[in-house]
Amino acid sequence: MNDEGSASSAAVVISNSLLTCETPEWGSQYGEGTVLLQIEELQNGTYSPIAFTNGSFAITNVSSSTCTYGTCLFDFVAVWRSFHPTIASALGGTSVQVWGSGFVAQDLKYVAVFSTGMEHLEASDETSAVRLNSVSFLFSTPQWMFAAGPTNFSIQNMSQSVYSVSNGIFEFVTAWSSKNVSETLAKGGAPILVQGAGFIASREYVCVFARYDWSQQTAMRVLSQAEGVCNSPVWLVGYGTANFSIKTGNDTVLFDGNSGEDEITLLESWTGINTTVQLSGSAAGGDVLTIVGSGFDLNASYSCAFLQGPGRQVLSPATVLTSLTLRCQTAAWGQFYAAGNVSLNIIRGNGVGIPFADDQGSAQSTTDCASTRFRAQCSFRFETVWEPGSMDPTELAATAGQAVEIAGFGFSDNTSYACVFTVYGLNASVEYNVTSGSYVDSASSLVCFSPDWDFRPASNVTVHIENEEGLLDVTSLTPPYVTFVDVYFSISPASGSAKGGDTVAISGNGFDRNESYICDFGPGSSAATFISTRMLTCITPRLFQASDRFDIQIKTSSGRVVSLRTKSLSGDFFVLPASSVPLGFGYFPEWLQHSEIADRLGMVDALSFGITLKGYGFNTNLQYSCRIVVDVVPAFSADSDLTFAVDSETVICPTPQSDLTTMWSAFSERIANLSLWEAGPGAGSALVFSSNGTTAPGQVPLRIVQINRRPGFLPSEIELPTSKTNKIYTFPDWATDIFPGIAQDLTSIPTEGSQSVTFSAQVLSGTLLDGTPTITHAGILTFEVKAGHYGVANVQVILSDDAGLEFGGDDVSTRAVFKISVLPPRTTPSLSFDEVLAVPEIVLLADAYRFMFGDFLQIVNTSGTGDLDSLLEIVNVVTTSNVQYFSFSPQISNAGVLTFETEEG
Repeated sequence: MNDEGSASSAAVVISNSLLTCETPEWGSQYGEGTVLLQIEELQNGTYSPIAFTNGSFAITNVSSSTCTYGTCLFDFVAVWRSFHPTIASALGGTSVQVWGSGFVAQDLKYVAVFSTGMEHLEASDETSAVRLNSVSFLFSTPQWMFAAGPTNFSIQNMSQSVYSVSNGIFEFVTAWSSKNVSETLAKGGAPILVQGAGFIASREYVCVFARYDWSQQTAMRVLSQAEGVCNSPVWLVGYGTANFSIKTGNDTVLFDGNSGEDEITLLESWTGINTTVQLSGSAAGGDVLTIVGSGFDLNASYSCAFLQGPGRQVLSPATVLTSLTLRCQTAAWGQFYAAGNVSLNIIRGNGVGIPFADDQGSAQSTTDCASTRFRAQCSFRFETVWEPGSMDPTELAATAGQAVEIAGFGFSDNTSYACVFTVYGLNASVEYNVTSGSYVDSASSLVCFSPDWDFRPASNVTVHIENEEGLLDVTSLTPPYVTFVDVYFSISPASGSAKGGDTVAISGNGFDRNESYICDFGPGSSAATFISTRMLTCITPRLFQASDRFDIQIKTSSGRVVSLRTKSLSGDFFVLPASSVPLGFGYFPEWLQHSEIADRLGMVDALSFGITLKGYGFNTNLQYSCRIVVDVVPAFSADSDLTFAVDSETVICPTPQSDLTTMWSAFSERIANLSLWEAGPGAGSALVFSSNGTTAPGQVPLRIVQINRRPGFLPSEIELPTSKTNKIYTFPDWATDIFPGIAQDLTSIPTEGSQSVTFSAQVLSGTLLDGTPTITHAGILTFEVKAGHYGVANVQVILSDDAGLEFGGDDVSTRAVFKISVLPPRTTPSLSFDEVLAVPEIVLLADAYRFMFGDFLQIVNTSGTGDLDSLLEIVNVVTTSNVQYFSFSPQISNAGVLTFETEEG
């Protein structure tokens, strides 16, 4: 017994001085330690202590102070009998429960000791036993730092071995718990460091990579009892997660680690293009690349990404051939970017890039692949190419500056390109070759300019594009041909006289010596003369209509129209098709001939005439004016009234008045300059050209002359009574308004006032007068009437001046006839009537019932000698009571003819 408790067991008396007893199962209830031994005797059903005597045989109480070992003290020691488990991971940490007796609860430490021969290892404090009760405790196995296998197992307390009643053999088995990577490239070859315990150097281990459909393994090399290393395999199926394990022989090495440590993700990776040199191809794309790698998934989607710097990337879909290869076509890189070296990357359908693996299996960035040592494996060089069939236009003017758009791929702003145009002859010999410049519009568009074509028109002209590295490839087999056509772009002069005959130079390019050209000026045409491939000349044809600006076209004898090159508002050259409005040539009117003289009085009468100008190109819808200018003293200038052209070749200007003051006798012919002016409605006047000018440009001398106008006067009528004797009559004012010259309106022309005039008379009929009347220049009439005569004498009078007929003048007045009437004595005429029924003459008109009866009325002269007929006048007074029968009143003429008309019906 002790302070902790007590236990008893039956004693067996051997003799009066000796008895034996078995120790009780102290340890099943209490921990090990020193206890007091006391012998008790059963008396009367009750156990009582037997007296204890020490060596002096003195009777004393049993106590720790009176008892010694060998007398009444006894030590119970802990003892272990079994443990479980007996096998555990060499990684340690396995809970092992030990069963025994007497395990104390005081601060005594039990440790498990494992040993194999010379190898000895004690559990650390961290793995000290944990007492559960007096018969059991727990401890965690330590990490076994030696080769796995059976070990001697013992329990110690305070460096003293705890008794064992069982075989103390504990076996550590090899185990692994972790590896240094959770994912690796499917390319294989990447080292995987495995951490564990108990690895045996003499054994062979393998790392196993397995999934439901595939398994691969690689040898593991033991580095120590705690580490081994194996390489990742070349994973021959699609990427994914595989179970990771270690085997030795047929046995799987224990995994004793955290969840997930026994898995590994094998990532697809690629090692490059299947080539040893850098590949290059068309920037238009379409070249087939075979990509080598590992772990490609047949069910996944991939793309080849071509990239160059930030933001420049073009994708091309890829096709998985096997888990080790995929194939893609190069992208149309040059549609967006300049040609050159680009990096290649492989990306999944989700946009995640696949690692590029170097020779050691390490993932590398491909961003700068084109300029690193991986160049051949992960880069591609795009070469600039162009599409011959894209050239627009393909028919070019044979002159410099016309833009030709060319589609291509990979054009660079930093590269100079030249367009080469070549004409090949027989046996591919070069007949003509010329180069022109260009500019880059975009990566996919180049603009070439047509060259200064100093050659004949040509078709099938071969086009090449080159840069500093040489000729660019083409994207198709379409022949790179263009056609150069002759073209003109200017004419000089651009205007000419309507009379024609001017030489016009046609400037252009590509004129053909062997071609017959025609210049079409609109209303007329003329044959062209070949001067050089850059020039033709034409003679303008005469214009037989109004002057205007006409479209000029250059044609060939076959009717083909030569194109015109011009400029847009932005300054770019372009070529008008033959059907468009071509260049213009302006005809201007020119007058060549004119009237030699002009009347200084202008347009005053019928003798007046205008100034006639003959030429070409006059416009009948426009008005013209003639200007006459005299520069010598006395100088003057006068403009004619506006007048419309008679036709395209004639203008007649109303002659302007130039001198209305100089008297006839003092006037001398004057020389004036003549010019013709064109003045359209609302427009300013313009001088009409004349190449015949002598005194000034466009002016021709004109003679200003005076032209005699007829004189004029006003006569009077004379009526006299009958005289029985001859009698002379004088009328001082018989003629008035006597003018040496009169205008159209019969007014006097003052400048002719100095002329002398003379009257002359002539009796036209009648016997009334004795002799011919006379008239003085002052208009005094004198004549003599015969005695006893009466009637009418008709006298014709004219007035003449002394100015003559030069230039078509007129010196004789209009003939005037006046009457001299002498009345007889007053008598009554007698009338005799015929009977109406005895009509000697009847005239029936076709359009009505009109009747005429001759000699109906007879007049009898009873007054004497004379011309009575000329003095009589019958007053028609015819009446009838039946007016309804006549269409108009009956009429009787001086000759006595009756006329009437009846109504129809």
